[in-house]
Amino acid sequence: MTTPARRGRRALLVALALTLTVVLAGCSAPLGSDPGGDPPTVTPASVPSDVPGGPSRAMELVPGLTSEGVASPVRLAEAHRERLAGTTFTRRVTETITGPSGPLRTTNVTVRANLADFAFRYVRTQRAAPGYPVRASTPLLDVWSNGSHTLSRVGIGDDARYRSERGLAYGEAVTGITGNEAVISTLSAFEVRVEAVDGGYRLTASGATRPDGLRPPTLTRNLTNATLSAFVTGEGLVRSYRVEYDVALDGRRLHVVETSRITGVGSTCVDRPEWATEAARNGSGGRDVPGRGDPLGVRVGDP
Repeated sequence: MTTPARRGRRALLVALALTLTVVLAGCSAPLGSDPGGDPPTVTPASVPSDVPGGPSRAMELVPGLTSEGVASPVRLAEAHRERLAGTTFTRRVTETITGPSGPLRTTNVTVRANLADFAFRYVRTQRAAPGYPVRASTPLLDVWSNGSHTLSRVGIGDDARYRSERGLAYGEAVTGITGNEAVISTLSAFEVRVEAVDGGYRLTASGATRPDGLRPPTLTRNLTNATLSAFVTGEGLVRSYRVEYDVALDGRRLHVVETSRITGVGSTCVDRPEWATEAARNGSGGRDVPGRGDPLGVRVGDP
């Protein structure tokens, strides 16, 4: 007999899957192996632009991507999400802000996820120069869940705090774990050129037509000199992208670099973290972690 609690948890799992809310536990057998990383050899080739026997028009290469550019960022993001549904993967996102005198803020996010088991490990670190005005509330945020229990560590050393909760406690905070939201916003910002290469398609662009889609750092303005380089597999997975642009802050010109890369598709393992025992024993059950309107104060995939 299915209890109400079990039915409720099953409904939550389905809802989280549909919104790309993911979690990661231990390692299971590889699901659909993928070597990860971009092809080592890139051989440009012509991209067909017409459908044989039909009128002249752009040919769709993968959902949302044609020989003439990104026709639908939403459809491409859906194909990207579908490629990762039901499997494991690692996604790494970095954002570096550099000023005239050197690095001002560096943010790194690493997510190891298993969508088949609804489990995840999310780690965000950030280093900011003393004079930079916007920074995360903590230099370290580390969250692990196996789908039935969620543990978190906020801060480092003597400042570390722990939380322990049953269930998928961080659902609203981990939306977009596959990076599908970033695919939509980033590719919506450019008019891209498409080039067929070994294993997929290279997208490049110079000059953002919709700069707000790049989500420039808070308090900055006047985004210029934007460039994009991305790689899309023949299955529609946006395996990697690199965006660079300049912005202004307090009269200074800053340079921003954002990268995203997906590896280990079908072979990623995420183990229970070494601090899990202490978190389970001493962790608070309350929602007292500082943030910006959600339990973690961060959305997975955002630097």
